[in-house]
Amino acid sequence: MLAKYEFITHMRNYLYLLSLIPAVLAVYGNITGGYWAFANFFFSFFILALLEWLTGANKSNNHSNGSAALPEFVLLMHVLANVLVLGSLAYGIKTGILAHTTLILAALSSGAHTATSAIVIAHELIHKHSTFHRSLGKFLLALGGNIYFYIHHLRIHHKDVGTPNDAATARYNEPLYRFVVRSISGQLKQAWASEAGLLKRKNKSPYSLNNYMVRAFIIQLIIILAIYLSLSWWGLLAWSISVLISAILAEYVNYIEHYGLERAGNEKVSLAHSWNNDQYVSRFILIDISRHADHHFHANKPYHMLDTYAESPNLPGGYAALIIPALIPPLWRKIVHPVLVSYAAQNEA
Repeated sequence: MLAKYEFITHMRNYLYLLSLIPAVLAVYGNITGGYWAFANFFFSFFILALLEWLTGANKSNNHSNGSAALPEFVLLMHVLANVLVLGSLAYGIKTGILAHTTLILAALSSGAHTATSAIVIAHELIHKHSTFHRSLGKFLLALGGNIYFYIHHLRIHHKDVGTPNDAATARYNEPLYRFVVRSISGQLKQAWASEAGLLKRKNKSPYSLNNYMVRAFIIQLIIILAIYLSLSWWGLLAWSISVLISAILAEYVNYIEHYGLERAGNEKVSLAHSWNNDQYVSRFILIDISRHADHHFHANKPYHMLDTYAESPNLPGGYAALIIPALIPPLWRKIVHPVLVSYAAQNEA
């Protein structure tokens, strides 16, 4: 067992390259058509889920080395990968490779990729201090049709996580379906209010290009117009499906990251306010976003340096493995609630 952990520790940065597998499957499906168009969706929802149930976890906090070169390379490759996935989707539609049923299947696969790549990578990039990295993060969010994440995540979610003030925190006993609607609408409202309030304090109009939300919305309109003019309604349908799937999956991630963990408004954010998971698949396919407790405790720590902590609540499954249970509320409660109750009891002891 120790030898296996030492191997994973040595290979940690290289294993993040596995996160590019969905891009390869999505691009291949988009340019090939047929059942391959569904390859990445099937891989993301079923193959990865099965692998998570069959494989174990790695809780090592040793880092492969101090160099950030390879982890940075992985981030840049994901930016390119998202361009290639959406470009190949457009190619498949333009050439007729993707039409009718195969177009829908390809849009689902591309949307799954946007969630696991564009949104996850954007999340990492917008936490960096450099304008270059943050611009890349905003670019990925634009490709994913997201106009609120940049503002809400940085200004509101990290400050108010675990409290009723955070729209992106799932409440105890709240079904995923209700949460998705409440979270998206709430994040939009809170992001707008935050940006508008900031501009008013600077004596600037919130209804201007000074407002990030306004700029992001205009960019989305430009993207929609460009897709329609180049690919007609079929292209717009495919992109819309992709954006919808991506948004739902992104909210699923929000759902499982903080479900049922409450924090008083005057209580500091601690390692107890985010669910943690160390399953191999979640760690390396999603560049360690599953080590979420450390991310909230040290918001600017690079993903390849995140640690796991025994004092954090541990999800009873990986991110891929819990998708189906989350879609079935009684099953979700049966799996997660005992873990939550046990964790609360340990903390009170």
